[in-house]
Formats: sequence, structure tokens, C-alpha cells
Amino acid sequence: MRKTKKRKQVRPNERLCGHLSPAIHADGIEKGRLVKVCADKACPIHFHELRQQEKQQAQSKAERIAAKREAKQTLSLRQRLLSEVIKRAKAPFGCGELRIVARFVLRSLSHDLACRLAKRHGGGNPKEPHDWHAAEKARNLYRRADAAELASLIFEAMLVGLSGDAGLPQEDDLLADAARLYNINAKRLRTAVTKDELAKAQKKTSQTSKAKPARK
Repeated sequence: MRKTKKRKQVRPNERLCGHLSPAIHADGIEKGRLVKVCADKACPIHFHELRQQEKQQAQSKAERIAAKREAKQTLSLRQRLLSEVIKRAKAPFGCGELRIVARFVLRSLSHDLACRLAKRHGGGNPKEPHDWHAAEKARNLYRRADAAELASLIFEAMLVGLSGDAGLPQEDDLLADAARLYNINAKRLRTAVTKDELAKAQKKTSQTSKAKPARK
């Protein structure tokens, strides 16, 4: 059987085309050597990869421009929607409006605070205080509530969110404002909390000392 000769792979710069023109190496080891080069960027043989890159860049640019245009149109539409909704929104609000507000407030709660709210409504799992299902239940409490329950839920969820922030300045502490509104003595509660913390610390210390084995 006759052995077929393997074709020698030709480099892209060594391929022939109709745009070749003579040139001389001006530097390097091959300085002064006469070669033929292609300088036509439209050449499909020597500048194929370059043309593909330029095509991809042009396509990406067109996609970015289209995305920006669409985002701008969406923002304009939302501004129009806002204007039309505000024109039609009249007090007193009913269940529909309160449900939207409740949903907004509930969705703004962090996962831990949503779990805390779920626990207050009997939806938390004591064995899993950070249960994802409990958090979702808390964020969906607005679905079956009537107008009065929605108003109460919005107020409660807002206060739960404020309870998780210990660094609020006094003028921005709406939870303290709510306590003053209902004549709650915050100083007395602080004293009770301090006593509870001391009692827990003493209990933990006594349990630790009992658990240590006696030295011989």
C-alpha cells in the first residue's frame, strides 16, 4: 500500500493570497530579508481572526447600546406609572394599598428579623431559629390579612426591623418613640434586662464550676 504523505501545516502568515506585496525585514535576526506580506485587513486569509474579533466587538457594543436604551425606556415607563398611580391614590386606603405597603415592609426585613416575626406569629421552629420556611411565612403574612390586621402587621414589622438595630441615634429611634406613645417605661425595662443578664451569667458560671472534675 502506498503511504499518503501528511500535508505540512502552513502558518497563517505563510498562506498565499492576492494582496501580497514585497517587504524587507527592518530589524532582528532576519534583518534585510525580502518577504511578501499582506497588509489588506479585508483579506479573509490573513486577517480572518481579526475580522471575527471586530465582528464580536461590534455585536457586543450593539447589545450594550440596546440594553441601555431598554433600561432607559423602562425607567421612563416606571416614572409614568408612578405619576399615574399617585394621581389615583386617595385616602383613606383600603386593603389593596395596605397590602402593597405590608409587602414592601415585610420584604425589607433581613432573614433573622423575618424569622423573629414568624416566631411572634407562631410560625417559627424552636429547633431551627433561622429556618428559611419560617422567614418566607413571615413575608407572606399580608396575603390573608384584612385592613385592620394589615395596619397592625405593618406597624409590628417596622418595629421588629428597628429592634435589630442597636446603634440608632436617639432622634431617629422610632421604637423608643413608639414606647413613649404607649407610656412604656424604658428605664425600668433596662433594669429588668440587666438583672436577667446577670442571672444568666451567674447560672452559666455555676454550671461550669459543677461540670469541672475535682482535683486530687
